Amino acid sequence: MLDTFGLQMKNLLNWSLKHKLVTFGVTVLLFVSSIMLVTGGFIGTEMLDTGDRGAFFIRFKLPKDATVEQTNQIALQAEEIMKQQPLITSLFTTVGVEED
Repeated sequence: MLDTFGLQMKNLLNWSLKHKLVTFGVTVLLFVSSIMLVTGGFIGTEMLDTGDRGAFFIRFKLPKDATVEQTNQIALQAEEIMKQQPLITSLFTTVGVEED
């Protein structure tokens, strides 16, 4: 199967090298078409949506000598406060060490 694919790619490359003008024309046509998709409004230009995702982050900075257990306890207290808010539908918490 891989040999067949390699043979097909070799044949395509040989054909492309023998028909340089056609290959160049198709390449230019595809490039211009892709630009027209953006300018025509068929596809967007943003990689990520800039809208409000309805998420926020809370970061706690405890003293350097605080243990993971103490940090976890503070995080649990914060979770309990957040759970009382009717607009909060889900929580995700991580506890760890901040890298400098």
